[in-house]
This record gives sequence, structure tokens and C-alpha cells, in this order.
Amino acid sequence: MSTPTAPDAGRRRAVLVVIGGLVAAGVLAGALWAVLAPPVHGVVVLNRQGERVKAFLGDEADHFFTSSALLVGMLLVVAVVAAVLVWQWRAHRGPVLVAALSGGCALAAAAA
Repeated sequence: MSTPTAPDAGRRRAVLVVIGGLVAAGVLAGALWAVLAPPVHGVVVLNRQGERVKAFLGDEADHFFTSSALLVGMLLVVAVVAAVLVWQWRAHRGPVLVAALSGGCALAAAAA
């Protein structure tokens, strides 16, 4: 088996491609999450003592968990697909791209 040769892209460019791709994927995952996440409806009322009472309608308090679990699942898919794609880029495998993958996944989560 022959050793793969490095493509024209240097390591610095490879790092930027990985991080930029993950940030773009994070933005897309966040946009999709904003469309798919169930909303939480609530009411705020004043009681007889003049205090504000906040309540959620029906079982919509469960949507807090559902929404966050949906986002975590979507970001997990982005991370797994990104790891597989980076692993396939044989010419640039190594600790530099592992660091880029880790930082890019953190930035993807922040962008989402």
C-alpha cells in the first residue's frame, strides 16, 4: 500500500477547512433546530397578593428537555460525520486535525 501524498492544501488550510466546515454545519443544525424544536407556551398571572405566578400550559414543560435533547442529537450527528470525513482525509491525519476537529465541534455547538 502506498503512502498517500499531501494534496496542494497545506496543514494550515486543512485546519481552516475543517473548522470552517464545522461552523457552517453548526449554523445549519441550529437553523434546522429552530424550525423543528417544539415551542414552550406559558402564562404569567397576578395572584390576589399581587405576586407574579408563572406556569406552563399543559405538558409543555417537557418541551424544555425535548428541545435540548434534539439539539444535542443533531450536534452529535454533525460530530460523527465530521470525524469520519476528517479520518478519510489520509494525507492530513494526525494530532493537528484532531485538535481542529475538537475546536471545530465546540465552535459548531456555539454557532448552533
